[in-house]
Amino acid sequence: LLDAVGSQVAVAIQRAQLYLHLEALVSQRTAALQAEIVERTRAQAKVASLNRIYAVLSGINTTIVRVHDRLELFQEACRIAVELGKFRLAWIGLVESDGVRVRPVAWQGECGESALADDIGRNNDAFGQALRERTTVVCNDLETSAESLFPPAALASGCRSMAVFPLLLGGRATGLLALYADERNVFDAAELALLNEIAGDISFALEYIQKGEQVDYLAYYDALTGLPNRHLIHDRLTQLLAARREQAALDPVAVVLINIERFKSINDSFGRHRGDALLKLIGDRLGDALGSTDHLARIGADHFVAVVARLDAAADVARILDDSILPSLARPFDIDGKELHIAVRGGIALFPADGNDADTLFANAETALRKANSAGERYLFYAPQMNARVAE
Repeated sequence: LLDAVGSQVAVAIQRAQLYLHLEALVSQRTAALQAEIVERTRAQAKVASLNRIYAVLSGINTTIVRVHDRLELFQEACRIAVELGKFRLAWIGLVESDGVRVRPVAWQGECGESALADDIGRNNDAFGQALRERTTVVCNDLETSAESLFPPAALASGCRSMAVFPLLLGGRATGLLALYADERNVFDAAELALLNEIAGDISFALEYIQKGEQVDYLAYYDALTGLPNRHLIHDRLTQLLAARREQAALDPVAVVLINIERFKSINDSFGRHRGDALLKLIGDRLGDALGSTDHLARIGADHFVAVVARLDAAADVARILDDSILPSLARPFDIDGKELHIAVRGGIALFPADGNDADTLFANAETALRKANSAGERYLFYAPQMNARVAE
């Protein structure tokens, strides 16, 4: 009996040991499966996150191809970051002309426009560092960070992590792209690599837009004085005359061509850089005399043209020349401590008496200028009777 009981106890012990062993195996397997599930879930979440960033990258690159306006590009980039990238807030700011502050110009997300109305001082930790060092700055836990947060309502709006990317133009930081997420520890190495690529693409687009603006500027403006060139003043005169004809208005419009005498000798005697400085000052004085540079242009090395439209009578242009334009140019110019005096001559053509279109008026003003040069007069009108009236 004792042997039988002992045998049964031994069997029970063996079964218990086997059960415990199986239970340990099941527990280990369950833990391994749980770890695998957690890891797989984490990997799937990371893939989904990276897919969102790829969608943002693709969307912004498509926008870059389509959009050639700086502000529209910024607005679209922020919208894409929030809608496709699922960021809680995105904003882009540009460095102000004083080089000290950053002004937000585009945003999308929880905080709204009113929260981004203020400029950001460049001393603010993350933003100032991103600009000064031209590097990406990340804060993966805004609640415990001592960073100066902008906008202040970001934390209350559910933002828990933030990344700031500098926008570079010609190697200089000219703006910031800031992205906010609603979870901690969102910005890891893989995600930052793609986001840095996005910031780089926006920077490239800024450079492309700037070059386009420079080309457009040079097509219509004189690079030295910043005044409209012949093409633009011709276009503005054409539009002005068309409006006068459409309104059946016969109020006179004067085209005044101004030539700087012996300008080549100024360049030869004092150097090209002083000649350029003189041209800039002449443009400034003419603008002051006319009250605006909208209808003033430099159309040659030593030629300026003014379109004067606010005239009660044709002879009023002579008063403007005698009282404003010529006295302003008669004062000496200070160029690098040297006083320069210049002499100018003018030729004037009037609408509608001397021409009904821009080409004719320009040609007749040039004819009047040649007559003034040959006659030794300060200025002459194209029509001889106008010269007689002014002299009288």
